[in-house]
Amino acid sequence: MGYQERTSAGAESGPVEIELLAIGNELLRGLVQDTSSYWLCRQLTGRGGQVEQVLIIPDEIEIIAQSLQRALRAKRALIITTGGLGPTHDDLTLQAVAQASGCPLQLHPQAEQMVVDCYRRLAQAGRVHAGELSASRRKMALLPQGAVALANRVGAAPGVLLKQRASLIVSLPGVPPEMRDIFANSLQPYLATLFGDRAYLERELVSSVNDESEIAPLLQAVQMRWPQVYLKSRAHSFAEGMRIQITLTISGRAATVRQTLLQALDDLQRTLAQAGVSTRPLEEGPPRPPETG
Repeated sequence: MGYQERTSAGAESGPVEIELLAIGNELLRGLVQDTSSYWLCRQLTGRGGQVEQVLIIPDEIEIIAQSLQRALRAKRALIITTGGLGPTHDDLTLQAVAQASGCPLQLHPQAEQMVVDCYRRLAQAGRVHAGELSASRRKMALLPQGAVALANRVGAAPGVLLKQRASLIVSLPGVPPEMRDIFANSLQPYLATLFGDRAYLERELVSSVNDESEIAPLLQAVQMRWPQVYLKSRAHSFAEGMRIQITLTISGRAATVRQTLLQALDDLQRTLAQAGVSTRPLEEGPPRPPETG
């Protein structure tokens, strides 16, 4: 049966509400596909988080800052931005974070050393012409006051973490390998504290019918009885041999979610069986999240 469980140490009383801001004109113009948000949603859901919203916004300070301020007013526990941390003129994310938070940019010694070390390695390997710290490279070490620099083992721009009242703002590079490295390594201690003892569980079934409308009322009835569980059916086509896939997912305190999900699963199977619809477990696939580094 399709199944996944992830837990972490600590204590967390309510849902960890999350917002993602994917930043870049190239995303809005269709020049680059936003695979980072998809990957982050899977990772964060797998930790027991609750992604409330994903926005794609342009490289404009005012729009980024307004989006951050709105997320802060909504008291999102975790706000993640991707993109806009590089050395070019249109890499404006940290300026927007500074404006939204009221924490001015300043040279961060640890971040500066990270950038220096990166370009020194690149120069020694012959991948860049010179390893000196130019003004554009130093730009990547200007962080909002009070921020923490997150080591980037793949690229030059450090990730940035800034605590703002009830929220953590985390700014990650837009280049997917760099974003994934920081998330899977430097950011993990902070996520462990944030998510606490939360878990994410899922079960997947395949029904004996290929008409989603046939089982929709049955699924709705089960969903109403188990509002803590997210119930979703997926139909691919009406082709011969195709069946409806049904997924049940839940996140919450590790001590309670397993029993709740099993009870909802039993209710679903009995409800469908009474209507003459049989189910079977979906063959176990790769674990979710699909990767952590």
